[in-house]
Amino acid sequence: ASKLEISQKIFFAFGKADILPKSHGLLDEVTQALSDHSRLCVRVEGHTDSVGGAAKNKQLSAERARSVVNYLVGK
Repeated sequence: ASKLEISQKIFFAFGKADILPKSHGLLDEVTQALSDHSRLCVRVEGHTDSVGGAAKNKQLSAERARSVVNYLVGK
């Protein structure tokens, strides 16, 4: 199966799941690609830095992934 992987980072407010405006352009491009190719399947992964505890970072990464999905669906 072929795959399209986006290597650019999505930037968030520190310690939060709020997407920073500088990442909106990239997410808008992803939205357009999904619109142009309706059969694409997407996997969104969230990641954090190593600051903070593991449990908090796991929760934050899930919240960040959810923020990206919500942004894409909202468009």
